Formats: sequence, C-alpha cells, structure tokens
Amino acid sequence: MSIADQQTLVMCDQLATVDLTRLTEAAGFLSVEDMQRVDEALTLALDL
Repeated sequence: MSIADQQTLVMCDQLATVDLTRLTEAAGFLSVEDMQRVDEALTLALDL
C-alpha cells in the first residue's frame, strides 16, 4: 500500500501507542480497502 505516494508496510505485529500530542503532521491516508486489510491483520495478530 502507499501513503503520500510512498510504498509503505503496516507492521501489525509491532504495535505501540503514541501520545497524540507528539503527532504534528498527517503522513497521509489509507483507502477503505487498505484499512480493511489492516483491520483483518490486527484481528489475526491480536487473536480477536
């Protein structure tokens, strides 16, 4: 998948939380289809 015209990997097995105050700029957006793929991978990785 790509974000802001750059190929990107989503590493669902390396989860971390980030304080929202540390986020200053949006990196880009995922399509609905890509977000569904991320949701499926997280469901599998977290055994939900």
